[in-house]
Amino acid sequence: MLFKEEIHYEVESTQKLAVKIAKSQQNAHGTVIIAEKQIKGLGRTGRRWESPVGGLYLSVIIQKPLPVKLFHGFSVRLGLEIAKLLEEKFALPFKVKWPNDIMLNGKKIGGILIDMNAQNEEINYLVVGIGFNVNIRVQTLSDETRNIATSLLEAKGERVSIKLVKDLILRAVANVMEELETNNLRDLKQEWKERSLTFGQKIFTELFGKGAECIEKGITDSGDLIIELDGKEEIISNGDITLIR
Repeated sequence: MLFKEEIHYEVESTQKLAVKIAKSQQNAHGTVIIAEKQIKGLGRTGRRWESPVGGLYLSVIIQKPLPVKLFHGFSVRLGLEIAKLLEEKFALPFKVKWPNDIMLNGKKIGGILIDMNAQNEEINYLVVGIGFNVNIRVQTLSDETRNIATSLLEAKGERVSIKLVKDLILRAVANVMEELETNNLRDLKQEWKERSLTFGQKIFTELFGKGAECIEKGITDSGDLIIELDGKEEIISNGDITLIR
């Protein structure tokens, strides 16, 4: 997959800008919107993603007429690939947390946001947003964020090339897209068990409209989460989980 990088110092949100381009341009496949900082960075379900200078903020536009079903669990597949490539490069124990978090030393270092538009079971566009804490001092973040976040700077004790991290993340996107385009999807269930922060652990989630304590048991072929609740297995397709420590 070839990428066309469009670099900004500051934007409201790379995701909003990329979605706008994807809607209005038919030849935007591979366009990557990159910003040094975001004024209103987006996380899942409209949450704010703190985006000071020192982080990596990018959104990739995918315009391929592929079946929607191929993209089930896309963020899970991409998160695993990003964690693997970063671990190979930096020799740090990157983990993932369902559905879209990249973790390091028990804290969040990155996240994935997906916007999809489809028609007749084929995608018109997919916008993949990724935020990653590279050279950020977590004590400069808000009170609600600093206790749950980390960065490569914090983990390594030295600054890291943001371009290097960007290249690794785009390689991960390209690798996953190659799997989808060739319909050669590898089984992720064992890889998930080895890299999930919460596999086999007690977690808290919303289920059937109320909070529940349960145990994470892995993922399905489509990236849904398998939990054990009261001795029975249940499947979660969307939502959030919290590790009970």
